Formats: sequence, structure tokens, C-alpha cells
Amino acid sequence: MPRRVAKTSKKSSKIQGDPLRPSAPRSSRIGGNVQPQRDLSKFLKWPRYVKLQRQRKVLYQRLKVPPAINQFSKTLAKDQRSEVFRLLNKYQPRTKAERAAARLAKAKVREKRLLVCVE
Repeated sequence: MPRRVAKTSKKSSKIQGDPLRPSAPRSSRIGGNVQPQRDLSKFLKWPRYVKLQRQRKVLYQRLKVPPAINQFSKTLAKDQRSEVFRLLNKYQPRTKAERAAARLAKAKVREKRLLVCVE
């Protein structure tokens, strides 16, 4: 059998780069140079109608006041006010003196009933 002659491989003629600054494999771990992609939509020049509708939405959100608080932002006219106060005075809680007088009257009625039952 004839001897096989080993093939001589040609050296690849790649350009190795600058020998003074050897390249290191790129690291995408923490502290590496690869930055995550950011949302750059706020830097776009948006159409005017889009800007307006966004501004309007923000303004309406900031101006929203709960109805329980908003009811005090408008005052009544003087004639309506006096009418409302007249109505509310009828439902005003009793004063301390009125409660004491009512309690005393109730006690007298009870006392009379007891006296009638005893006799």
C-alpha cells in the first residue's frame, strides 16, 4: 500500500486586528456594555392632535374631584339658602334643655300611670 501523504493545510489569511489592543469576547452580563432597548417613543415628534388629546386626558384626570367634595364648590343663592336652612331647622337635634324637659315630662306621665295602677 502506498503511503498517504498528509495534506498541508493552508493558513487562513484572516486579518487579526491590532496586536496592541487584543479583542476580548463581548460580555452581556451585569456591568457589560450591552444596554437594554429603551422606549424612545417620548422623543418622537407626535402629531398635533395626538399631543392635544393626551394633554386633555391628563388635565381631566387632574381636575377630577369626588362628587362628595365637589358639591361644596357651588354655593346657593340667598333665597334658596334661607329656604334650606328653614327646612333643616325642623330636623335639628334637640338641645340639652329640651331633652331634659322631655325626659321630665315622660317621667311625670309614667309616675301618674303607676299611681293609677296602684290605687
